[in-house]
Amino acid sequence: MTSVTLFAGERSIGGTQIVVESEGARLLFDIGLPFNPGSGPFAGVQRRTGRELADLLQVGEAPNIPGIYRASHIEGVTSPPLIPPTEGPTAVALSHSHLDHSHVVGFVDESVPVHASPATSRILPVLSDTGSSLGRLSRPIEAVEPGGSFEVGPMRTTLLPVDHDVAGASGMIIETPDGTIAYSGDIRLHGLHPERSLAFARAAREAGARLLILEGTRLFPPEPGAPAPSPERFEAAVAPRVTQILQPTSGLGVIMMTPENGERVENVARAAEAAARLFVLTADALAYTMAALGRLPDAPFAVYRPANEMETAAPTIRRALEAAPRTITAAEIASSPGSYLLRLPLERFADLLDLNPQGGVIITSNGPPLGPFDPAYATMSWWAEHMDMRIEDASSTGHAHAHDLATIAHHSGAPTVMSIHSRHPEMLNIAPERLLLPERGRRYDLSSL
Repeated sequence: MTSVTLFAGERSIGGTQIVVESEGARLLFDIGLPFNPGSGPFAGVQRRTGRELADLLQVGEAPNIPGIYRASHIEGVTSPPLIPPTEGPTAVALSHSHLDHSHVVGFVDESVPVHASPATSRILPVLSDTGSSLGRLSRPIEAVEPGGSFEVGPMRTTLLPVDHDVAGASGMIIETPDGTIAYSGDIRLHGLHPERSLAFARAAREAGARLLILEGTRLFPPEPGAPAPSPERFEAAVAPRVTQILQPTSGLGVIMMTPENGERVENVARAAEAAARLFVLTADALAYTMAALGRLPDAPFAVYRPANEMETAAPTIRRALEAAPRTITAAEIASSPGSYLLRLPLERFADLLDLNPQGGVIITSNGPPLGPFDPAYATMSWWAEHMDMRIEDASSTGHAHAHDLATIAHHSGAPTVMSIHSRHPEMLNIAPERLLLPERGRRYDLSSL
């Protein structure tokens, strides 16, 4: 018998953890934590060094699945395992590197193989070096080329590229003795590569998938009296929008974006050049971009570098600094702020005090804070007001619109669609008999779906 059990992610954005088990072999995907800024048991609570995973297991924020984690990280955990141990092989697969899908991969035991796309396998060490992810990543990640496969027991899993707002995003086709499962990871059709997402759906159909596990981040019930939503901004429109914002701006441009989206970084750098500016990013951002692309950006850029950064840099950051074609100091930016577009994360906004940003603009482009729902958005707004900077948007979400999700489900041909990674999974617009709203911890027999 092949079973599918969801342990997290049934009504949250991210934090997806699903186990597929067949003949004693187990495959876990993904291994992140829910995206819930400003809420949850550790919002404002300092994590205890050496107890990060144990505390998450103890309060139920991470599922206690036996055989996954290093023993040293779960000492003292009294919460019971959610499933019995298995004598068969176990493996972990990651759809992509965003923390709501990968946050605790650093705690996985070295005896358990972790499989991911090449870009994801390069990005994960940077997340670890910057302290963004929990747990020090000291283990290898098995890089699976697009279209490549790996096996765990009788199950064969193929990773296929899909379009999302991060490099290396993958869907999975999981072949088992009792049928095939398709898992979308995070997916969209309005990015630069919609053909990837549609090819994944077609591959699911060709494999005769019995079950499609589909993310639904943007599934929402209608709000009475709410204004009509803005037209979808396609990824191809982001860079022209950045140029449009910058051209009438006399002061410094600051952009909030995730550098793991290497293609967007390159396009934004070209957009800055079109507005007669040089794109500048921090050293850690360059490390992420190099990991995403597997090379330096193919567009003009420089690195913003405090005086002592090389001495304190982690290995991936040091390599980025060494590879940078040019570095820029705060004094150089302050002397001519209208000549630059700087990717600066919110945690470094105190640097604005040295950058002479008055009359400039802060461009939000899917970097945190993601919107007014995030408590950090008020902090960003405070800095904008006190630095005499306006806020403009040039975002393109990494998640498919509701009608595109229905399109993906249709193309997959799967008779059953498990809707997850959503606060409103019931809003997926497919035939009711196809829709499965999973219960946490319930084992579903694949042959009966």
